[in-house]
Amino acid sequence: MVTVKLLVDGDVPDVVDSRWCADTFGITPAAVQAAIHDGRISATRFGRLWALKSEDAMRVWGHRLIRNKT
Repeated sequence: MVTVKLLVDGDVPDVVDSRWCADTFGITPAAVQAAIHDGRISATRFGRLWALKSEDAMRVWGHRLIRNKT
């Protein structure tokens, strides 16, 4: 599997928030929250913040990066 670090410039933390996912993958924060609520991606809530594994985000939205890199 292609890792996020190969497709994203700069350092990629193992755990990211929903805003990072939205900015990185070119989607809305609402789309991230919908994926969490639909069970398409696992996340843990800390107050108002959703924490996700960057590898899980890549599995769900990585095709958007691959398409933009070609």
